[in-house]
Parts: sequence; structure tokens; C-alpha cells
Amino acid sequence: MRLRPLNALALLAPAPALAAQAPFASAPPPGGDWSLARAPPANATGHLIFDTVRSLLQHWPNTRYRNGHAIVPGTVPAGTLLYHGTVAPVLPSVPEWTATDPEHSLLFCRPVRAPLSADDAEEDGAGCYHLTLAATRALKVLYFDGSSAAKMRGGPMDSQDLVAWGVVREEKVFAERERIAALCEWAAPLGVDGFVRMEMDFEIMLCDFTAGVEVVSFLNLAAPAERRGPPQPPPREPPPRTAIAPGLPTPRAGAPVGLDTRVLESGSWHNGYPGDARVALDYTRLITLYDAGLAPGLAAVRTGVPRLQHRLAGASAADLARFRAVLDGEVAAWVAEVDAGVVVGGTGSGVDWRTLFNTIAERYAARLEVLAHLLNTTDAGAAGRAQRQLRGMIAPYVLQGATPDFSASSNPAGTAADDDDDEHAWAAGISAQCTTTHTAPIARRAARLTRGERVLLRAAEDTSREICRVLVGLWAEGVERGLGTGTGAELARLGADEAGALVGRWHTRVAALMGWLDWSGYWLRCRPACGFEEMCVLPTWPFFTFPGRRGPQFMERVRDVVERRGVAQEEGDWEDPQPSCMRLVEPVSEEEEMWVLV
Repeated sequence: MRLRPLNALALLAPAPALAAQAPFASAPPPGGDWSLARAPPANATGHLIFDTVRSLLQHWPNTRYRNGHAIVPGTVPAGTLLYHGTVAPVLPSVPEWTATDPEHSLLFCRPVRAPLSADDAEEDGAGCYHLTLAATRALKVLYFDGSSAAKMRGGPMDSQDLVAWGVVREEKVFAERERIAALCEWAAPLGVDGFVRMEMDFEIMLCDFTAGVEVVSFLNLAAPAERRGPPQPPPREPPPRTAIAPGLPTPRAGAPVGLDTRVLESGSWHNGYPGDARVALDYTRLITLYDAGLAPGLAAVRTGVPRLQHRLAGASAADLARFRAVLDGEVAAWVAEVDAGVVVGGTGSGVDWRTLFNTIAERYAARLEVLAHLLNTTDAGAAGRAQRQLRGMIAPYVLQGATPDFSASSNPAGTAADDDDDEHAWAAGISAQCTTTHTAPIARRAARLTRGERVLLRAAEDTSREICRVLVGLWAEGVERGLGTGTGAELARLGADEAGALVGRWHTRVAALMGWLDWSGYWLRCRPACGFEEMCVLPTWPFFTFPGRRGPQFMERVRDVVERRGVAQEEGDWEDPQPSCMRLVEPVSEEEEMWVLV
């Protein structure tokens, strides 16, 4: 039996309504500038907002880029467990820190070294206390992105400073007690329960341990094996508290590393998408200071500055006033919605922004990496392979009839178009379809978008546009040069030298695109991959390496280390965190012993 080939147009005949809604296109959509020669402006931030949003609550990219720019409201569902380590079996009566994973809070579960009273003297040294709480309702929290719990100068706490004090207060980098008190004082009249931050793992600064939570257990735990030893005489005074982490006694130099490894391990559970899912963010109320409409004064501060050093210090008085007005208004409206029973993200367009951003990124992340690999060669034959890879990446948008006019005098067959606004103009419709596929339906309903959603839409459009502009432009040049046929005639037509030059030029453009996107959540990883007994880690507060120091160990004078911008900053891994493999089980290598816990 012979099957007749299907006619795709015939399949559409019974559904004229669909055809009327989405007509076939062979030209760019009306409006907009679809020139393939028009690169984004140097001070564009849409791609930075895109990567920020795609990375929210993910440990890896927020470890890489410590200086957060976003504040996002969210809820912690009822039944979620929170953990708090301490030296005393007393429920906190003031704002305190809780962990989302017990490995984190166990770092603060310290053996009691001083008796709490005469009756407790016999209990001295008998373990520590670990509190487990459960949310009894949806807790209303604000999330600060980046490594917002890292007690480091240079920007990790800038966004908190703006909420707590209205300006960046660099001198208060270690003033955690003041910070949590100021944040909770601001939050109280609004009805916000706490704040989500991240360091080795995620934590929640809880303003009231009697509101919205109940005690599950308050256990007197045995000291971890690496901390056990002969009893020590009680000190004459209570154990001192560190300025950087109130509630944590000053650690001893040379402390063992077991718990430190485990907290890095638990943080890694949230490295990629979807991140720590125990916090449900409301993307419709997102506030980001990468938004040029909210803080235009920061554009000049960022000019020529690497992304790793972007921060909020330097915002103008007008920027700060605008930010505070938007923040107060958005949070108040959001709290009212939550209290009224509106589901997270229930206002606005109803778009699942987290899924949308992840969908766009996943379409291109791995395939861009493959494309860069294909072009990372001097083999002229790579041109054809790269052309076919490009064709696969844009296949859903290649319009029938979209071909170059080789007879046109401005672009004779086999030559590249000039670098002007008419470059590969015949392919502009393909780029437009590629750019707008995911966002056009949302843009048509712009009246339903919240302020935050309009920022998200622009970020998705700007990022998609540049990806499509570059990919379609490279593919169009390949078509004009006769590449991608797979017939073996490509080199004969183009010539080995010219094909090699094209491969080099394409590699440069793809590398520039990937650098512009800067998706560290996908592309920054240990190479070669770590072994089964290892974990790939990025340096994060308070774990860093320092030349000439053996560790891991606590550093007693943490202020001196952080403020000293000599060896620690220039030769260590503070400025530009890079991944490395760390063993999860013994034996630990000599290189790993260079880790220092400050």
C-alpha cells in the first residue's frame, strides 16, 4: 500500500478560525526594528534581569553573582519546616535566623560551655539545642537575591541596606543584629513575617517566633562527633558572640570540617532550577534595581564595570525615593492579596514567568555550548557543521520563501552583505518570529500586566531578540555562502581559507553572545566533571582559600580578613569565584585542606 504525502495546508482547511488568528508570515511583524545589524546598547540591562529572574532561589548562580539587585515577595507554605541552632533551650523572643535545611542550623548548634544557672552546672558541655519549627500558615517573606547573607564588603548586602536604612551602609556589613531589627521594624506594620537570604544555604530571618509557626521539637543534641572530647571546665564568663553571626559562639581555630562540608552539600541541592522550592515567589510583584525605569542613575555607575562588581551604592536620591515608594506600594498590595486568599501570582496576566524564562533559556543554553564547541577549531569543515547546528536551532521560525536574492547587485552570490542596516535583510522575518514567539501573546494583553510583569516582558523580549539576531544572522550568512547542504561541495565553493576565517569570525560572535547572556547556572561548572565522591563547589561566604594558609579552619579576626584587600582579594577567590571539586568523604586531598572558613 502506497501512502500519499500529506499536504500540511490541507490539514489546516477544516479550521479557518485558527488560520485567521495566526496568519502565515513571510515578513517581519509590523512595528519594531528587526535589523540584524543592530546590537543592543552597551548599557542594556534586559539580559541581566532575565538571568536574575531565571536564577531566583538557585544557589549556584547566586553564589557566582553575590551582589543581588532583586527583591521579590513570596510565601512559605504551611507545614514547611525551619531550623534554629542555639546554646540554650529558650525560644527566641527577638528576631532570629532560621535555616531551611538542618545542616545549616547545626553549624549554630554549639556545645554549651557555660552553665545557664547553678542547677545546670552538671549539664555543662552536654551537647547543644536544636529547634525545629513548622509554619502553621503561609508565611509572608521578602527574598533578597544574590549571596545576601554573605558578610562581605562590596555589595552583597546593598539591597537589605536600602530597605533597613534607606541607603547603603558599608560600615554596617557586620551589624547583623541591627540589620534584622531594622528590617523587622519596617516589616511589622506591613504584615511581613521575615526575609529570605542565602550564604552556604538558604535562611529565613524570622521576625517573630510565636507568629505563624509552632514548635515541632526542641532537642538537646549530642555534640557532633568531630566536636566531642574530654570535658572542659566552664569559663568564668558566658561564651562571647561573634559580630558576624549573633548566636554563634566565637569558634576555635582549627575546628573540624564535617559540618562545614555538609552545609555546602545541602546548599548544592538547590543549585539549579527550580531552586529552593519551599519559597513560592510572586513574580508579578518583582522589584529589580536593574530596571532602568526604577533606578536610571545606576546606569552610569555600572558603565564599564564587570557584572561581578555591580552594586547599588551610588544610586541617586531620586532613585532611592522612587525605589522606596515602589517597594512600599508593591509589598502593601501583595500582603493584602495574600491575606485575602489570592494565590501567589494570582493577579496580573496569569503568566507563569518562572517557567517561561526557564523555557527560553533551555531552548538555547546547551545548543549554544555545542555551537561554540563546533566553532572552537581551525578545521574549515566546521563551517558546514556549524551551519547545520544553526539551522536546527532556528528551524521553527524559518519561513517558506525566505531566501536571499543572489541576483541583487548589493549582495552578489557567494559574498557577505555589508555591515549595515540591510545586512541579511531577507532573514529579518525569521529573526522576528524567533524573537516574538514566546512573548507576543503576552504583549497583546499588556493592559493586564502588573508593573513587575512589564519589566519581565521587556527582559524576555530583549534577551530573545539578541539571541535570535545573532543566530539568524550567522545562519543567513551561511546560506548566502552556500553552507549547510551537506553535499561536500561547501569547501569547494567557499575555499578552505575563507571557510576557516568564517569559522573564526563565527566563534567570536557566539562567544560574545554567550558572554553577554552570562548564564553561569548552565555554563560555569567543573571541567572535567567531579568524581562520584566529590561535589563541584563555588567559593562562598565564609569559605575561601588563601595562599599560604592551611585549613579548613576558623579565622578569629574575621574583620581583618574581610577588610584586608591585599592577598585575600587579589590572589584568593573573592573577586571572581570559580568552581572546583571537593571531596565529600575521606580522604581529603592536600589541596582541599586549603579551604578556610572565615
